[in-house]
Amino acid sequence: MVNSLLDVTAIESGKITLDKRPVDIESLTYSIVRYQKLQADKKQIRLDVQHPAAAPVVLADPRRLSEVLDNLVSNAIKYTSPGGQVNIHFEKTDNRWITHIEDTGQGFLSTEIPYVFSGTRKMTSKPTAGEPSIGFGLLAVKKIIDLHEGDIWVHSEREKGSRFSFALTSA
Repeated sequence: MVNSLLDVTAIESGKITLDKRPVDIESLTYSIVRYQKLQADKKQIRLDVQHPAAAPVVLADPRRLSEVLDNLVSNAIKYTSPGGQVNIHFEKTDNRWITHIEDTGQGFLSTEIPYVFSGTRKMTSKPTAGEPSIGFGLLAVKKIIDLHEGDIWVHSEREKGSRFSFALTSA
């Protein structure tokens, strides 16, 4: 939690530089999923990564991209009720790879969507097993994606879940 706040502060002050290089985002995702599997298993949440037809290699800082993936996957688990599901898949566009992290969780109210990445407003969704949340993780994720000159967005429906997607340049 504190790391997210420190990351936001460092990014905004220009103290973070990226070590961009070709990164296989599928392999990185699998390592994050292995790390998060214990939390998912505790809540009986199924984690599924769909294998893309081609290797999704993006130009990114692997450490910072790990932070993005870890935050999005852990949030999907945190806000999904026991017995739910988290799916991750990749989509190739012209010169970018899009990563989608989709859950069967609580979702957001339509009025909350504009504030999801702002860190300025507490959302109405609550962690389903009492996990901690301070609300700066998605702000840090947005800032890291912005540093990569990528895009991030969310589609969500209350009580049906959310799909967080981000696009980065292909390597």
